[in-house]
Amino acid sequence: MRKIFAGAFFLFLSAICGAQPFEQLDIHSLNEQKGLSYNSTRCFYQDSKGFLWIGTEDGLNRYDGNTIKIYRQRHGDKHSLPGNNILSLTGDDSTGLWVYTTNGIVHFFPDDEMAID
Repeated sequence: MRKIFAGAFFLFLSAICGAQPFEQLDIHSLNEQKGLSYNSTRCFYQDSKGFLWIGTEDGLNRYDGNTIKIYRQRHGDKHSLPGNNILSLTGDDSTGLWVYTTNGIVHFFPDDEMAID
């Protein structure tokens, strides 16, 4: 009886949420072998352009649905990320991201690849 109820409840939620049937979903994982800078992730943010930003212990990753671009601290460059250990991130009203690392918070502009503290 519980299995029938659980199945009916799942179908009800799927209909309300407009979910696709499982056979139509394209689900895959991201890891170091597929280009992610580190297997363990800490935070995610999807910007207005559709990019998925992934914060890890070894850099900020931008995923466009096909490829991953990694942003890391460049020692001696005051306009790069202050550290690679990303703890949290969020977007703003412009095209920037606020990135919180273990070494500080910066306003990061991906189009210019420039961070401002």
